[in-house]
Amino acid sequence: MIDYNKPWHTLNISMDNALNPNFDAEKFRAQTDQAGKPLGIWSFRDTEMLQILNKEWLDYLANEGIEVNSFMIFYRDAHLVYPEAHVDILWHSDLPNIFGINWVFSPNDDSYMTWYDVPYESGTSELTPVNTKYVYWKLEDVKDKELARHTIGNKLTMVRTGIAHNVIVNTQPRWVISLRSKVVGNPNYTDWNSAVDYYAKTLNLIES
Repeated sequence: MIDYNKPWHTLNISMDNALNPNFDAEKFRAQTDQAGKPLGIWSFRDTEMLQILNKEWLDYLANEGIEVNSFMIFYRDAHLVYPEAHVDILWHSDLPNIFGINWVFSPNDDSYMTWYDVPYESGTSELTPVNTKYVYWKLEDVKDKELARHTIGNKLTMVRTGIAHNVIVNTQPRWVISLRSKVVGNPNYTDWNSAVDYYAKTLNLIES
């Protein structure tokens, strides 16, 4: 039975050869304007994605029904607790993004993603360093409204991004990729529940 209240679902997808073998995360970070900072964010779309991901793996995802239009990479230092929770916003509609499909590079990941129950309308709008929109809350104002937490690790995981969430990083620095698919006008889903249904019942990708 599908638990729609759970804000994450692990997908039955192989991670073998997902990354371009020439991609070195630390070398990449050192060559950007976010080098040496405790956290970083980068955005990729179209052919730029092949700098980071294997084309064969993207083709494999497409064959499974996951069309990747873009993705973001997030980096955070070990023990970093960002002082805000946020909701991802779709650029063209100003609506919350329904979900991302995430995985953490390290199989020893001990961070956890945390979700909070707060009204969307109570947040403050802002832009990320890569000009993507989000709405945020001070963590101190929402930390007593926690809904759930989950360690993603090196498993492709559907995560709910349309409600307030944050990441608590523990002993391991955290590199994560968040894949994004077309949401606006997608006939397969309009909200979290219908997206979960689509991935579980149509694509048969959600692990039981």
